[in-house]
Amino acid sequence: MSFSNPSSRRASLSSSFMGRSAGKLPELMSEIKKLDLQLIQSHRKILKGNFKENAENFSDSEDENAEIEADSRDKLYLEWRRALLSRKTKEGKLILEEFGDRSTWYHQQRSKLIQEKRLNQRKKQIKLHAEETERNKLKRNPSDSELDKKDDSRSRSHSIDAIRRNFSKENLNKVGKVKEEPLPVIRGPNTVREESKEKRGSLRKQESVVTLLERSTGKTIGDAYAFAGMHHIFVEHTQPVTLVRFANAERGLLAFASKDGKISICDVLSTPPRLIRTLQGHLDSITDFKWSMLNDIIISTANDKTVRVWQVKNGELMRTLQDKFNTICCAFHPINNNIFMYGNGGGTVYFVNLSTAKIVREVSLLPPKSTLFLPKNLGFSLNVNTVAFSDSGDLLFVGDSKGYIHTFTYDMRTSNCTFVGKILASASGRPVTSIEFKAWFTSQDHSHPSLLVNCCDSTVKIFKVSEQPTSVNQMKLSSQFPIIAKDEPIRSHFCANRDGSCIVTGSEDSIVYIYDIQTVKAPINQLQGHSGIVYDVSWNYDESILASCDSSGMVICWKRVNQVTPAAIQSISFSGAGQEKPSTKEEDKEKPKLEENTS
Repeated sequence: MSFSNPSSRRASLSSSFMGRSAGKLPELMSEIKKLDLQLIQSHRKILKGNFKENAENFSDSEDENAEIEADSRDKLYLEWRRALLSRKTKEGKLILEEFGDRSTWYHQQRSKLIQEKRLNQRKKQIKLHAEETERNKLKRNPSDSELDKKDDSRSRSHSIDAIRRNFSKENLNKVGKVKEEPLPVIRGPNTVREESKEKRGSLRKQESVVTLLERSTGKTIGDAYAFAGMHHIFVEHTQPVTLVRFANAERGLLAFASKDGKISICDVLSTPPRLIRTLQGHLDSITDFKWSMLNDIIISTANDKTVRVWQVKNGELMRTLQDKFNTICCAFHPINNNIFMYGNGGGTVYFVNLSTAKIVREVSLLPPKSTLFLPKNLGFSLNVNTVAFSDSGDLLFVGDSKGYIHTFTYDMRTSNCTFVGKILASASGRPVTSIEFKAWFTSQDHSHPSLLVNCCDSTVKIFKVSEQPTSVNQMKLSSQFPIIAKDEPIRSHFCANRDGSCIVTGSEDSIVYIYDIQTVKAPINQLQGHSGIVYDVSWNYDESILASCDSSGMVICWKRVNQVTPAAIQSISFSGAGQEKPSTKEEDKEKPKLEENTS
């Protein structure tokens, strides 16, 4: 009798245990112990197997639930998408053969637009052709009714009688047959474009501003901005010089800053030109600096997260302001120089009182805090690259690293800064590197304030600023000029004594360009002499010297030729042809000599 299960075997042994003799008891006990061990091991194996099966079943159930949830989401999204597309098709906004296939609808819409455009062009051509044929008919044989219509005023009666006499039968027989003029050819779009270009060119020629220099000497703008050569070259820094500024209303006081954290102040007109002093204190590259109105103070920003205030007379450091981010740009208020502002790498503009070194107002360009936690704004960063005030100080323009120009109104009494709006200056979203405001009066536009804007999209743009900027109408793009500026902060400036009709700019191709705003053509002059990227340019007060800096640490001072400045003009006389002729101090000295010779 054999037992397959140890538990049944043990039960039989325990039942037969009572009827056995004492000699066989040890054997039975040993067998029972062995069977007990086998039972315990078998129970453990069963328990382990059940645990594994339960764990596997639990994990499988979780995966199945996740798959079911994903399927349900996909089904819900598809249902929502189908409902949306069906609603659009019912409203007539979307006409599709199958859901999700838009190519046929786009193709149909495009073909419709092209057909409508061609029909409109054809209608215009037919209308122009009909008008020209009517004009030719009137020239050949005007009817009495048409002549009567023209006879409204008495002043035209004589001319009408003359036309009737000229077109009478007797005069026609005397003169001969009238030559028939050929019918006008229907003008295509290319001829219309050419004619419009010619009209624009003629209008630009008529509207071009003729300056005193051009009227007096008859020279072109290119001749007016000719240069004799290099006046002097400063090599005070081994690292790139990125900023150069002439002092306000000064002809010879020049300052330039480098990436080594130093600002050099020089006298250009001394013999020879010399370095006056060096401002040292920044621990990293200088990003911007500005002269005060009286040229006694310089404020500077740098990548060491500080704003420093310097005294020009002795080169002492007056104040140091610490910031959390790198400070990038700065500017004095044009009316109240006790207020200056600076922008940092955190997208904030600070207004600071120079006397107390306290922050009066701060303005953030960042989006609202409620939207910063959205997925599209995670990791969002914004730099305030450049700032500029209007001449009256009531408008503030801020350029950022995303290609936008923000417009604010500033109240000097209360220090309130109100956001007006922003526009995209660079279509590709490249950073704005420089802004300069200029308000001038020309013969075409009595009030013509403009912004000169540099962007890292290889363009220099001029925007016309509206007199009262609003959120909808702030400024409009007037013209743009090509340069090479892709990665570096290139700056440009208006030409002062030309009433803003010219601009000068640096470029990454080591050339200084001078453009005429009125013509918007090729540059009127190019200065070649740098061996690296030209970062910045600056005119002195009377525009007799132009300074430019480059990436090799060199600053070149260019000297102009044949310049007639307002200070040199004493009076205006007229020549025999009726043209204005400016008389300078040298000509006034020569007048007595000429009178003596004639006597």
